[in-house]
Amino acid sequence: MTRQAVDGLVATHLDMQATFEGLTPDEWQLPSGCSGWRVQDVLAHVTSNFAEMVAPSPAPAEPPPPMTAEQAMEALVAPRKPWSVAELLDEYARTREGAFAALGAMQEEPLASTEIPVADLGTYAMHWLANAYCFDHYCHLRHDLLAPGGPLADRREAGGFAVVEESSAVATVATVSSSAHDFVSWGTTRSGWRAACSLRGDGDAAAAFLDALNIV
Repeated sequence: MTRQAVDGLVATHLDMQATFEGLTPDEWQLPSGCSGWRVQDVLAHVTSNFAEMVAPSPAPAEPPPPMTAEQAMEALVAPRKPWSVAELLDEYARTREGAFAALGAMQEEPLASTEIPVADLGTYAMHWLANAYCFDHYCHLRHDLLAPGGPLADRREAGGFAVVEESSAVATVATVSSSAHDFVSWGTTRSGWRAACSLRGDGDAAAAFLDALNIV
């Protein structure tokens, strides 16, 4: 199961909340590191996901055309772009605890192993959704909001990042090493992998894989 991801999400939320506190009106309008989104729009993305988990939008009378995951996220942000910062923060405050509780419930059977489709990204057991939310929060905070990738100074005392190494009995053609923090950036194509990774083994095979990798 992925209970640690729920804890990680809550911890990252606290960092995000500390970042939002005291932002000026001008800072909310700054372009974030996520192309096309202001700082305010990143909050709209986060809170819209939580709102959909706690109180899903009613199904339309006519089935909509299929959308990619990115299109679906943009569709949730679009109606919130006219909202005020206060309205977004209010929705975030009202929905986050319910979202945390829902993700926690997904770590228990029978939900944990129940598989659900996730747009164009595949089908996954529900307990994995906590990982996706934790990754998403971290990525938007650390690479889209906070400098150097984002426009905001880190008002907290910065912490370190650990590199986790895993071993496997399966034969590999190449090994890619990177810090977990850098991986979130180059794995989502916000930065290039070449400056952050070291390769062992078949460099051509590794490069072909890394060039094609784009985590949504």
